[in-house]
This record gives sequence, structure tokens and C-alpha cells, in this order.
Amino acid sequence: MSAVRGSEFCKNHIKKVGDLANRFMAPQNAVHMMPYVSEVESLYKTSAAICEDYPDVPAYAFSAGENALMLANYYVEVDLRPVELSKYALEAYGYFEKYQRSDEFNKGLDKEEKDVLGSFCWRSLAYVAYVAYSEKRYEDTRTLLNKSEVNLYVLALGACAQLRMGRETKDIEKIRTGIALFESLDDNLDAPAKTKFQNMVFFTAYHDCISMMEQNAEEFPGCNLCWEKSRIVSCLQKAIGLLDNKPFILSLQNMLDQYTKTKETTGTTENLFFWEAQCGTAKQTFYPRFDLGADDSWVLTYGVKELPTGQQVSSAENSRLELSKMRNGPQYKCPWCGNKELAWCGSCGKMTCYNGVDRHSVCSYCGERGRIKGGLSRKEMKGSIIASGSGQ
Repeated sequence: MSAVRGSEFCKNHIKKVGDLANRFMAPQNAVHMMPYVSEVESLYKTSAAICEDYPDVPAYAFSAGENALMLANYYVEVDLRPVELSKYALEAYGYFEKYQRSDEFNKGLDKEEKDVLGSFCWRSLAYVAYVAYSEKRYEDTRTLLNKSEVNLYVLALGACAQLRMGRETKDIEKIRTGIALFESLDDNLDAPAKTKFQNMVFFTAYHDCISMMEQNAEEFPGCNLCWEKSRIVSCLQKAIGLLDNKPFILSLQNMLDQYTKTKETTGTTENLFFWEAQCGTAKQTFYPRFDLGADDSWVLTYGVKELPTGQQVSSAENSRLELSKMRNGPQYKCPWCGNKELAWCGSCGKMTCYNGVDRHSVCSYCGERGRIKGGLSRKEMKGSIIASGSGQ
């Protein structure tokens, strides 16, 4: 189509696309588009031609983006075709991005309309990320995070990609980044999956990330890359509750059964406990959490400002933990100041957060000042010595 037949034709075309978008733009409605796929594809060719002939009219770019995204929805929700999905999703994102740079977007739309367009962009990027990860183009998947930090679907796939790249290149920092990305996803994810695409992405994230983190722990011992069993069990239980796809649920349930059985065979009936500590900077109380790790050592995993409902503070003297058998999880930090370690006071037996750098520390409870020594038993802690909680 070398030239579009005037503005009236373009207006009528935009109206057709808009009417279809009202019916089929939501991914869960893509199945109803089956009788109209050929018509939508034909309209898209016209949309692309209009944009080519009138590059300075933002409304035409938006209409073409709607057209392309409808097709992308179809090729992921109804008829999964990676080539077509990636093609239409990339083109949709390009048109929406072009529209976002226009004065019409910046001056003519209210916040709600801008949010809708933003959701179209994120969905397009998520489709591209899924295809890239499926095709083992992990660097491409990870790069998309720079364009869409708040998109949970890209975040999930980016976490998987980062872990894959870390394993393949033996880059510990990439692995740690992948773990942090997955934790961020899990902390922010609470809405159940309602579409085929959401089920695929969340299943991929939980299955692949947990599997790879366990493999990383075996391949890189001593790097604190394994997760505590209780966190794995919690994540799998959450994922099963989020998904609406029986084969995916069954697969994750099998993983959950394996971890539950492993936990039971260790003879451990309690797999987590809390201590009380104080932040040396803010002088505020918090509660370090210890979980039984996959290697059956106790892992300092989280610091929380309030004790969870139903939990009690465990006495340091009565606890099952010996400092020489404890280590810090990579995600641990003081919830008040961000310090990454703990110090135990040999005088009063209580804990204060510790920055991991200073050679001496002061107990936030009794005021004793002592020299830091790591991995001590309680006998060795006598005499006002403060011991580091790094366990390494």
C-alpha cells in the first residue's frame, strides 16, 4: 500500500481497530478473537502502512500498537507461536514507545490513560522476554529489565536469566543478583494468575529459580547460595496457590513433596526460630530469623521489625544454634540500618547488628566493648568478647 487514501479512510480504520480492541485487548479475551484473526492481521498491515505514510500523526502509531498487541495476545494465549509472538510484541512496543514520545501523550492524556498505555508497553516487553528466555537468549532477557523494572513478568524471567548466566559463566555476583531479583518478585507477587501467559511465566520463575539455586549451592559450596528449606517450601506453596494450570501445579507439588520429605528425613521438627537483637545505630529492637538450610546448617535469613504472629523469641542459651555451625544468607540485613551481620556479647549474651568491617563493637544492651572474633562457641565468648555472626 504505497499511499493511504486520505484522512477519512484513516479515521474509519482507527475506529475499526478501536472497536476490536474494546473486545479483544484483554489477554483473557483473546480466545474470542479466533474467528477474526485474519481480519485483525489484515487490519494490522493497513495500520503499518498508515504509520509509514503519516509518521507525524501519533494517533496512528497508537492504533497500530493496539492492533499488534491484540495479535500478540492471541499468539500467546490461544495459539502459542514464538516467532509471531515476538514479532508482534516487538512491533507493538515500538509503536507505543513512539506514541509516548509525542506531545499528544505528554499533554493530552490524564494519568489513568497514561497508566493504560504503560501497561500495554510492559505486556509487550514481557512477551518478548518470554520468547527470549525460551530460546535461551538469556542476555536479551536480562537486558529487557532495564526498560521495565516494575514489570513483574519481566522481573521473573530476568531472575531466571541472571541465574542461568551466572551458572554458565561461574559468575557468583550474577547468581546473587538472580536470587535478589527472584526474592523481589516473590515479595511483591500476590495476585493469582488468570491467563495462560501468567501461568507460564510464574511457573517458569518458581520452578527454574528454585532448581537453579539448589544446583548453584552444590556447584559453588561455601558461597552462601543455597536457600533455607523453609523458604523453598513457602515459595512453592505460594506458587501453587497462585497458579491456575493443573500440569504446572502438579509439577510444583512434586517439588514441594521432595523438599518436605527431605526435611522430615533429617529428624528436624522445628526448622526456624527467632532471636531478639538491637540495631546499634537506631537503638531499636528487631528479630533475626534463623532457618534450617538445605545443607542442614542454620542460616541467618531475615531481620524483621516485628515478631510474626504465633512466633516466640528463642533464648540464646537454649537455642539449637552454635556459632561455628551458622552462616548468613545473602539476603540478610538489619531492618533499621542495613548492616549485614550480627555480633553476640560475651558478657550479657545478647545481639547487636554489626557492619562486618570494624574490629571492635559495642553491645547495644549492656554497653560492653569487645574485639570481634568469628565462629566462636559460647565458652569462648566469655569475658566480654563480641563475636561476629558471619560464620565464615
